[in-house]
Amino acid sequence: MDSAVGGLGIITELDVDVPMRDRVTLRANVWRPDAAGRFPAILIRTPYGKSAAGYERFVRAGYAVVCQDNRGRYASDGEFVPFTTRTQDPEDGYDSVEWLARQPWCNGRVGTMGASYCGWLQWMTAKTRPPHLVAMCARSIPLELTDVDWWGAFRPGRRVHWWMNAIAPDLRRRAGWPPPHTPAEAQKTWAELDLTRWVHFLPGSI
Repeated sequence: MDSAVGGLGIITELDVDVPMRDRVTLRANVWRPDAAGRFPAILIRTPYGKSAAGYERFVRAGYAVVCQDNRGRYASDGEFVPFTTRTQDPEDGYDSVEWLARQPWCNGRVGTMGASYCGWLQWMTAKTRPPHLVAMCARSIPLELTDVDWWGAFRPGRRVHWWMNAIAPDLRRRAGWPPPHTPAEAQKTWAELDLTRWVHFLPGSI
């Protein structure tokens, strides 16, 4: 528990189970006001490892915040499928919003936020029209995925960099493969070896 401005403390819950319709369990960190009543909630779904802190100002403003590892990433169960193909993310987003709305400390009004992949996960959730989703702040990603890499020229180096540094480490860890297992380890390998091996031989790289 953390002290807060105006006497409003913060209750923190880590790795809270969020059940999906197919019985896969996703896990989230929750921050909420240590006060009586029910609060509007903000949901962040991410493939990059859920945050351990940083949302205190939202809680002090009267919101509950839930940051969740999406399917197959970090603490969440299931198999990760990237956004370049058909995924379970629309249904997972719906189930997560509605789970959040049912919590005794939530007033049933849920918003989402996040940039890039976290923004794309919001667009997928919006397609399913969860009854309790009332607001979204999806930033830094277009509705059409072809706009990510095709604006003027295809940039394969950008996509290789993303896979090698942001996505692959956790997949390697979960599969029991050799390191790198964290983005920090992967970035070191990238700088010392992969940058030259991959990107310098690709057109329109980064």
